[in-house]
Amino acid sequence: MNSYNTNYDSFESRRIRNLNKLNYELSKKNRILERLEGRFPGIICNLFEDMPYLIVSGSVNVEDIADFLENNSNKCIMITTYASSFKIYNVTQKNKFIFSMKINDEVHHLTSTNIKDEERKTYINMLKIKSEKQLSLTATLKLLENKENEREEDIIVSNDNVEYFGNIIDRKCLLWAINKNIICDYVIQTIITNEEQMEELFLRFNIVDENEDNDLLPRATYSTSISCKILN
Repeated sequence: MNSYNTNYDSFESRRIRNLNKLNYELSKKNRILERLEGRFPGIICNLFEDMPYLIVSGSVNVEDIADFLENNSNKCIMITTYASSFKIYNVTQKNKFIFSMKINDEVHHLTSTNIKDEERKTYINMLKIKSEKQLSLTATLKLLENKENEREEDIIVSNDNVEYFGNIIDRKCLLWAINKNIICDYVIQTIITNEEQMEELFLRFNIVDENEDNDLLPRATYSTSISCKILN
């Protein structure tokens, strides 16, 4: 009976975490869309008066994008998530449209072990949208290396790939940001815990654990996240 309860509790815990993960992803997507459709119009209007703009979200299709670019080819601003960038790429490739400036934020998400795999990784189409100038930003530089088991035809795109991201023109470290009061200082703490405490904290703070084997060591990597939540 005890063994049965333990297995059931473990299954129920994974089920709850999977639901939490789904809710988190949906919430994250909604927050991004709210930010795009809520914040940016005001920012654009303040910075660029009378500048036509289009925010490409899930409800905007390629016909909308084509019409917008045709009517505002000389002066416009277009904002998109990486997930929707394939729409802009398809239209601009067909119409041979070239933007004056392209700004990519969080570009570590645009790295790829095979940039040709655009059917499965639609976000990498952002790199293929043509522009005269490009500015790429990231606080988490992601460098990829060639692996022995990769195919010769695979094209690896790392953040140090000059062809896709250009040369690095400026770097700022954490100490610089702390001294400028951009971010707060921090203290690294080592958390000593056990399986029961980890399980309780995971459920309490809705932390998703993708480790199906429930090994303690991999799960201990979440201790920093948990400690921050407790301290806050």
